[in-house]
Amino acid sequence: MILGCGKLVPARGDVTDPVGYTTLEAVPGEQRVLPLGLYRMDGIRVPVSAVSGNVISLAWAVSEENVSRLGSCFLQVREGLREGVSMRVAAISGASLTTRFDPMGMIQAGDMLEVISERTVGGIMSRATQAEINWGTDPENSDLIGIWNPQLQETTTLFAKEGVGWVDAEDAAAGDRSATVVPHPCPLLYTRRGDEILSFLVVGAVPMPSRQRYFRVWTGRNFLSMGVNPLEGSVADYFQSAGVFDIQSGRSAPASDVIRIHDWQSGVSPFFYRASSSGSGFEWREIGQSGPASAYPVELFEALEFHRRGVSKFVRFEGFTIPTSLGPAASTPLARSSAPAGVEGAELIDVKSRDSGIRVEWYSEPGVAYRVQWSAASYRGWEDWSPTVTAEGERCWVDCERRPGGLIRIIEETES
Repeated sequence: MILGCGKLVPARGDVTDPVGYTTLEAVPGEQRVLPLGLYRMDGIRVPVSAVSGNVISLAWAVSEENVSRLGSCFLQVREGLREGVSMRVAAISGASLTTRFDPMGMIQAGDMLEVISERTVGGIMSRATQAEINWGTDPENSDLIGIWNPQLQETTTLFAKEGVGWVDAEDAAAGDRSATVVPHPCPLLYTRRGDEILSFLVVGAVPMPSRQRYFRVWTGRNFLSMGVNPLEGSVADYFQSAGVFDIQSGRSAPASDVIRIHDWQSGVSPFFYRASSSGSGFEWREIGQSGPASAYPVELFEALEFHRRGVSKFVRFEGFTIPTSLGPAASTPLARSSAPAGVEGAELIDVKSRDSGIRVEWYSEPGVAYRVQWSAASYRGWEDWSPTVTAEGERCWVDCERRPGGLIRIIEETES
């Protein structure tokens, strides 16, 4: 392990979400649906004062500096009746925020919003670490990125053009399109050429607590990044009968909403449909099978393919809470360091891949001793990921052994 320290500007303000990361892999000869469910760590929180159509009036103006930093962005309701709602933002002007479509009563005065930057193709792929992106001369011999637009039911395809960048397969003359936004919560559709696996890190905030999530779906095919759930689950856990919000059911698959789960490591699940029973209940069934499929496991950090039979609306998925035995009460937001009550934590800056492992960076106070801890996304507890190190400046980093994705926190050592 290697420790380094250096000077930087003072630490940013308090942020309430812990940091998670995962390594995604694109396999040669396959198109993988790669989820991007972790949120960027640059959110701005502001209360809602009024809502009229798709214009949301904020309790105070968002500064020009923040607007320019956010650029293309989306919002999430962090506190309110529909906590967990996510939607894209069309424009921010002072204390006025315009969404790309009518939120249909999902946001109301008094809600606490978080406005968060969306990711770009170039920003995502800048974290590629193993093997190299296959840069070619045309879409036939280059790596491809597909971005699905559920509203239009079509895909924008970019290919890695040598010496240029990520170029639109339908309009190569337009040049580099690396700044193309991958709108939240859409995953990447990645087609890998060559014979080596391409892997890259996705790093971001894990919204906690998150008891529910609402996503807008359009009639037809939708792809959603489900994010990290610290607790293992099943189809029934995400789509409980008591928690389903406007998911269409019927006696057959053609009359029902249909889902398929994409695991970037192991492929895809069968198709499941929401079958209604003769009574008032329903159950999820595999297409072509008569028995229930509610126990099918939903692994960590997956993408959901959702075929909407009904009209375009928001649908609700179950979220999660943190076990109280492993940290603060589930209803209490966690510090970005994820430090439990009574433990001082430092603000994590970034997680990067290095040949020697994973580099973790955080804001520090000179002379203070720190330790990096890691937890599997199943959140069974914390373990040390680095030895104790003493900061020499206002920013520190340590190279840790490579581990699969999970949660990270930085804790200050205290005298016993």
